[in-house]
Amino acid sequence: MIANDNSNNNFDNSNARLLLADDDPRMLESLSTLLKLYDYQVDTALGGKNAIKKLTENQYDLLLLDLKMPEVSGHDVMRYMTEKNISTMTIVVSGETSLDDISMALRQGAYDYLKKPYIPEELTSTVKNAVRKKRLENANQIMQMRLNRSEKLHRFIVNSSPDIIFMLDNQGCFSFLNSKIEALLDYTRESLIGRPISSLVEDDDKDKISYLL
Repeated sequence: MIANDNSNNNFDNSNARLLLADDDPRMLESLSTLLKLYDYQVDTALGGKNAIKKLTENQYDLLLLDLKMPEVSGHDVMRYMTEKNISTMTIVVSGETSLDDISMALRQGAYDYLKKPYIPEELTSTVKNAVRKKRLENANQIMQMRLNRSEKLHRFIVNSSPDIIFMLDNQGCFSFLNSKIEALLDYTRESLIGRPISSLVEDDDKDKISYLL
C-alpha cells in the first residue's frame, strides 16, 4: 500500500478538487483509488464528452486527461477549455507518445505530460506540485483583485474630496493633484504637474514654503 505523504504538504489536500477523464473505466478506478489515498476530492468522467459536461458544471483545481478518446478527444477537451476560459490546470496522462501529441498538448496549456502506464510516485508528485502551483495562482489573482478594488476606492475618495489633495516629489514639485485644483484655483492638473509648489505662492511667502518643505 502506498503511504500517505500529507505530512509533506503545506496545504490540506481535501480542499483540492480533481477531475479524471479517460475512456477506460479501469484506468479511472485506478487513478481515483490512488489519489483518494492522498485525501483529494476526486471526480471522474468517462470520455471527453462527459469531461466537458463536468468542467462546465463544476470548478476543479486539476484535470488529469487522456488524449485518445472516441468522439471527443483530450485535445478537443483542452480546446473547449481555452474557448470557454476554463482555468483548470491540466495534466495529460496518456499512452500517446508522439512528439506531435506531446507538443500540441503543451501548446494548449498542459502543465505536464505523463505516459501510461503511469508510475504512482511520479504521478502523485506531479499532482501535488500542480495543485500547489494552482493554489498560488489563485491566491495571486485574489490579491490582485483586492489591490485593484483598493486602488479604485482610493482614487474615488481622492477625486471626491472637497479639498485639494496633492503629492510632491523630492524637489518640491507636484507629482499628483486631484481635480479640485481646477475648481478652487482655476489651474489644470496638467499645467502644474512637474512645477514647484512655490510657483503658486506669493514672493513674500516663498521662504516659508522652503522652510516647511
